[in-house]
Amino acid sequence: MSELNRLREMRARLADPDPERLAAVRAQVTGRFGARSPGRGRAFVPRRTGLRLAVVAVVLALAAGVTAVQVVGGHRGGPFATPDAAAANLLNRAAAAADAEPDIRPRKDQYVYIEQRRKELTGPPLENLQRPYPVKSPAAWSPDDPPYYVDRRTEQWQSVVDKGQILDRDLAGHPTPFAPGMRLPARMPGLGGGEEFNALCEPGSPYEPNYRWMSTLPTDPDRLRGEIFGDAQPPAAKWQVISDMLTMGVPSARLRASLFRLGGTIPGVTVAGHAEDAAGHHGMAIEFTYAWGAIDIKMVGQLIFDPKTYRYLGSRDLLGERYAGLAAGTLWQTSSVVTMKAVDRLPRVQHGTVRARC
Repeated sequence: MSELNRLREMRARLADPDPERLAAVRAQVTGRFGARSPGRGRAFVPRRTGLRLAVVAVVLALAAGVTAVQVVGGHRGGPFATPDAAAANLLNRAAAAADAEPDIRPRKDQYVYIEQRRKELTGPPLENLQRPYPVKSPAAWSPDDPPYYVDRRTEQWQSVVDKGQILDRDLAGHPTPFAPGMRLPARMPGLGGGEEFNALCEPGSPYEPNYRWMSTLPTDPDRLRGEIFGDAQPPAAKWQVISDMLTMGVPSARLRASLFRLGGTIPGVTVAGHAEDAAGHHGMAIEFTYAWGAIDIKMVGQLIFDPKTYRYLGSRDLLGERYAGLAAGTLWQTSSVVTMKAVDRLPRVQHGTVRARC
């Protein structure tokens, strides 16, 4: 089972928090951003990995009244950094390219279909971060149990009219060695057991974006800023919202364009140069450096664009420092939306069509 599905099951077992309690928790978490030293706010690794699972579990635990570790992030340049002109120029070109693309406009009886390719690092480094009390400097991985990558294909059908109805299909991952010439470990729990369907109900939010929620958002950048960022947020929180939405897939080309323009206003975003997405496309990237989790691991998040057309290709995250024997710059995960379209029906499985009761 993927980390995302484990997270959803965890959330389903919890009673909905009282609205006042949830508001207090949100203020408690975001209030801690400013209490850190300069250059340390909040950021999340996109939700496809165990990092995302651990971060959201912290928020769930706080909402349930459970003691949890503090999640903070950061960005280069400190709190008074100004937006980078080169990054803003690249993102404005990407916005102009998105403006020229057609929107996906499903009928009310259709579904939005999104197919993704993902590549994720797994093994001992990730297992340490999933522990309740991860250590900052774990022992380097052993040649007998090396890390490895999992290439995975996922599909999602999002309802246009049913509130929050989503169907996920995860296919068994294909393992690849961590580096050329290295062998795969004997134990590889990160592959999954084959085709897996999960019917879900997600109303949608900046941290759990879906079509129904995104279709309610304004496409004017100034109005959109207030909708998805809310009150004053640190640059790391803004980066997380934009990167999560783009990584999961934004059917509206106008909304994508506005997200790119807003990304160009975030202090700490810079041009990174060459990058490759999960589908093997080569492009140029903009990046944002942040610290993640209870042990403040430095991560570098990137958004990748076609170098000629400026079309958005995908995202990836790299280690920003040496960790558990892995060098800075090690690929942690990458994701690419390869298909996004309107379809007429849900897929059929062995026992009929899977539906969520929302």
